[in-house]
Amino acid sequence: MGPRPGDRRCRWPRIQIPGAEDEWTGELAYAVGLLATDGGLTGGKSVGLTSKDRCLIEVFKSCIGAQAPIGRNGSAYRVQVTDVRFHRWLESIGITPRKSLTLGALVVPSGLLVHAIRGLLDGDGSIYTGFTVPNRRRYPDHVYQRLNVRFHSASLKHIQWLRVVVEKERGLQGWVTVQRKKSLGDRHAPMHVLRYSKHESMRLLEWLYANPMSPRLDRKWRKWIAFREAGKPTRTWHRRGAAQPATIPGTPE
Repeated sequence: MGPRPGDRRCRWPRIQIPGAEDEWTGELAYAVGLLATDGGLTGGKSVGLTSKDRCLIEVFKSCIGAQAPIGRNGSAYRVQVTDVRFHRWLESIGITPRKSLTLGALVVPSGLLVHAIRGLLDGDGSIYTGFTVPNRRRYPDHVYQRLNVRFHSASLKHIQWLRVVVEKERGLQGWVTVQRKKSLGDRHAPMHVLRYSKHESMRLLEWLYANPMSPRLDRKWRKWIAFREAGKPTRTWHRRGAAQPATIPGTPE
């Protein structure tokens, strides 16, 4: 008979913590990415994740093997896991209490960085898609398909680390901007945004969603699939030389 909800004396099973790199899983790396964005460490022993997407909380619980109940935090959902060992381990890999301004590199095995970055995207990133007509008066039928991937963080150090990692793994450069001010108690910190152009976003999302069995937030994944299924040819423009035609990956030329 398992622990009963509401019983303060019940003990949930401990989270399995990897002792070496080969003991990591893609699910755990993804959960680390979520915690680095929408999660937090409190009280020296508790780990929590808050999101407006209940399904994301469910995926997170499944990834770490937690059985803690899901509660409400205003208009959002929240799960809190009490596990001192898990708390200390997260601190050792770069996730610390009050991390908004101090978050830096995440210590994740290189082969599993794709899962951690997908967690960062699902936690506090965005995929923008749409259509625009660049010159509606002269070329009203020229419709341009737009795609833009963005990562947000109040910590410039974390954004810079992420940019370097993605460039090393996929050769994508992106660029960093300051979007707005974020209120953090009595302080106001700039919100740093790592952005990728349309063609870099295509390559990035192909990498992040290459394995259909990997954990993900379906809402964002469906935006990428809808973009691909639109199948509108596009062109990559270079500063020198003639333009090179390109097609959306996964669609017929």
